[in-house]
Amino acid sequence: MSEGPRTITPEEVVPVELAPGVALRVIVSGGATCSKALTVCSATFAPGTELPCHTHPTSEVIYAHSGYA
Repeated sequence: MSEGPRTITPEEVVPVELAPGVALRVIVSGGATCSKALTVCSATFAPGTELPCHTHPTSEVIYAHSGYA
């Protein structure tokens, strides 16, 4: 019997180093939800770290939980 969706926290997801000083946790992706255009991630930036300007083929929303963007 399948369990179905469950609630997780970002701390439960193993981070991937996106760039030096940037830890990315993918919380929801198309593989888990059958969504073709939704990905939810949590990123942690070390102080002074930044990512170069880039684009995505879909919309992106950034929410600064603490610090500033």
